[in-house]
Amino acid sequence: MLSTFKQLHHNKQDVFERGIINVFKGLSWDYKTNNPCYFSKRIIVNNLVKHDRWGYSLNWGWRRDQLADLERMLYLLDGKTIPDNRHDVSIRFMDFVRDNPHQ
Repeated sequence: MLSTFKQLHHNKQDVFERGIINVFKGLSWDYKTNNPCYFSKRIIVNNLVKHDRWGYSLNWGWRRDQLADLERMLYLLDGKTIPDNRHDVSIRFMDFVRDNPHQ
């Protein structure tokens, strides 16, 4: 197990680059803001929110993970400290959706 962590640490730049590529591969190219060549001001993630008889809510699963990965990636590229995952963008977004179920 230790050797695996050592290898991941040694190859962290490659792992980070693959993570960026995988996040962008998962985005829909139906939107011009989701450009694989640069970061725009807006990135659209499909199927992140669902609507049912109780209003809007956040879908849990790989889309939520994708949003959290995207936030971490942008924090790193901006040279900022990554927030604790208990307060990542998906948690804040879920709180907003929960507090505003019919918007």
